[in-house]
Amino acid sequence: MAKTSNMEGLDLNTLKGRLAYAVKTKGPKYISEITGISTSMLGSISAQKTKTSLDNAALIAHATGFELKWIALGEGPQMSDADLWEYTSSFNEVMPLDENQKLELSFNPDFLEQELKTKPANCRVWKIDYKINLDQLEQDFIVLIDTSNKQGSGRFVVNVNDVISVVDIRINIDGSATIKTDSINSDTDQTITDEQYKKLNIQGRVIWHGGRS
Repeated sequence: MAKTSNMEGLDLNTLKGRLAYAVKTKGPKYISEITGISTSMLGSISAQKTKTSLDNAALIAHATGFELKWIALGEGPQMSDADLWEYTSSFNEVMPLDENQKLELSFNPDFLEQELKTKPANCRVWKIDYKINLDQLEQDFIVLIDTSNKQGSGRFVVNVNDVISVVDIRINIDGSATIKTDSINSDTDQTITDEQYKKLNIQGRVIWHGGRS
């Protein structure tokens, strides 16, 4: 779970203390670039010298991964998906699938290895930037991809003609594969031969998805 200890003596029982704690985890410069809040304002919040609006608190929560409810009330988990997004000095960076998206994400390596049965070095992240109709996935969701796992039935990220997309793949008894696409214009599944399946440019299996963006 996320750390609950104080940072530099901050009182996490107070709103000012929780806001300062959130700002200190990423630093005013980083948060300013994400939110547009001035570094001087963020520095004052970090030093517990000023109050801020609920809108700014929400922006800070979004930029740092902390739950707004925890920042505002001190209730619930500190961070989104706390088991996965644990704030710890042992963070391992997972590079984005598309580096142009500049997703600066860190995953708990223990969770990756013990629960998801993979290693940080095998993983990539990708933000869905289009409308999608697969169950439980939405536009702007982030998916975690295990690039060492590219076979069998399941949900995968594929690259077709330099277009990255998510598909559900079911391997049939004759070796062919049935693919459910993510296209909102497609109501039918597509079946491809064993040879076509082998040539499919699979980036990796989707092992986690979530709404952190």
